[in-house]
Amino acid sequence: MSEKSELLAVSLDKQFVLEKSTRMGVVSALCGLQAQFANYPRHALRMRACDYEPATWNAGLVKTWTFRGTLHLVPKAELGLYLSAMGVPDKWDDNWGIGRRRKPRLSGLLLDWIRGGACERAELKALCRGHGVEEDLLENVFHGWGGLLKEMCQRGLIVY
Repeated sequence: MSEKSELLAVSLDKQFVLEKSTRMGVVSALCGLQAQFANYPRHALRMRACDYEPATWNAGLVKTWTFRGTLHLVPKAELGLYLSAMGVPDKWDDNWGIGRRRKPRLSGLLLDWIRGGACERAELKALCRGHGVEEDLLENVFHGWGGLLKEMCQRGLIVY
C-alpha cells in the first residue's frame, strides 16, 4: 500500500467512514459535529453511528459555539471541557454593539425567560420587544453570527 493510500485509509477510519461507532463515541472523537446548518450533524451521525435512531439521534447532545467560533454539536457531558478550552471571559465587553453594562441585565432577562420555557428565538425577541428593547439592539442580541446569545453560550449560561 502506498503512503498516500495508507494516509487516506487512516483518515477515513478516524472519520468513522470505514467502520461505524456509537453516536457519543463519534461525536466525542471528532470533537463535535459541525452544526451551522441544522441537518448536518444528523446526516453525519446517520452515516457514522451504529446506534443512529431518527427519533433520538440528538439525545445527550447540545449545540453551542466552540473554540473555532462556529456552532458544533457536542456531548452534553463534555460541554465543560469545551468551555474550559475556550476560557470564560472575566468581564463583559462592548462587542456586538451592546454596551458591557447592558449585557448582564439583558442576559438575565433572557435567562429568566428561557427558564420559564421560552426557547425559540422569535419568542425571545417578542418578549424583549414587550420589555421595551429597541429594534437595533435586538438585531445585535440575536445577530446571525452570534450576538449576545453567543456570549451567553461561551459563558456556559445557555446552549444554543
